[in-house]
Amino acid sequence: MRKEGVLTFTYSADIADGLRVKIKSGSTTSPIEVELAGAGESYVGVTLLTKLSGEKGSVRPRNTPGSYEMTAVDAIAAAAKFYGAAAGKISATVAGAAIGTAIEASTADGDKIEVLPYPSEGRSENVQGGTIATTGNTDEYLIAPKTGKLTGMDFSGIDALAANDTNYITYSVTNLGQAGAGSTAMLAATDANTTKATGGTALAANTKRALTLHGTPANLAVTVGDRLRIRAAATGTLANTVTKPVYLMQFAE
Repeated sequence: MRKEGVLTFTYSADIADGLRVKIKSGSTTSPIEVELAGAGESYVGVTLLTKLSGEKGSVRPRNTPGSYEMTAVDAIAAAAKFYGAAAGKISATVAGAAIGTAIEASTADGDKIEVLPYPSEGRSENVQGGTIATTGNTDEYLIAPKTGKLTGMDFSGIDALAANDTNYITYSVTNLGQAGAGSTAMLAATDANTTKATGGTALAANTKRALTLHGTPANLAVTVGDRLRIRAAATGTLANTVTKPVYLMQFAE
């Protein structure tokens, strides 16, 4: 077992240096295989060598101290946050949580720049809710676990619910602040966050559904300790209740 420094993995494909990689699921090789991480995906480290498929290569784990050289896919300003992009690269375009801060600027696809990666990608919180009633509001609450911003939110419940333009759920999240008096909307007030037949989506049983965040970045900001109200509001009378609802909220710096 290695406690620090560079690790050796088997490359599952031809992989250049300076790219984000993740462990390949189902790998049976020794050492285990790595593959390129996609946009917004978690990664274990950054390649230090260019190797062909099947060859062994060095990977610097993301939690080791110091700066890294990583490959950009677009222009990233110095001192700006960056995100995981397709094919193991990094980008100024938001995809999931920010994964580091650029020390140098990039100007074009393929530029290798010095960066400071974050040792981890934010924090996720699960909220196990009560059964969503067929009428009225079903509310749950979460205390913001860190100061930063909401970067994603998913919903899943045991029961399916058919789409309907008269009887439907509207999902919302309101930041009530530190004293419960806030009113900042954190989800988009659009049909995308409903179960309407027009513009919304039916609920499939035991299936994750991504909710649409508010389009104004300031609305997504939280301070540790903020009280967040998660609401499933029934309009009309739903065809059935939705039991064991779970909300997954993702936060980052």
